[in-house]
Amino acid sequence: MRRTLLLSVLLLVSVGHSAPAFAWGCVAEAEDGASGWSERYSTRQAALKRAIQECAANAADEDTCEITDCNQDW
Repeated sequence: MRRTLLLSVLLLVSVGHSAPAFAWGCVAEAEDGASGWSERYSTRQAALKRAIQECAANAADEDTCEITDCNQDW
């Protein structure tokens, strides 16, 4: 009985902390070569926003950041 309970608890903990099967990630690049990326976001919009924010933080001119890649396998 204790073994079954322990295995059940371990299974619930591992499932509760797993990443989604498909998670969005994007890459953004600026004209000056600066870049930013995101990974493991549940929505495309959230991944896009984070990649642009990361790029803007590194770029001389944040307005030149553009998404260059975005997919659901990250």
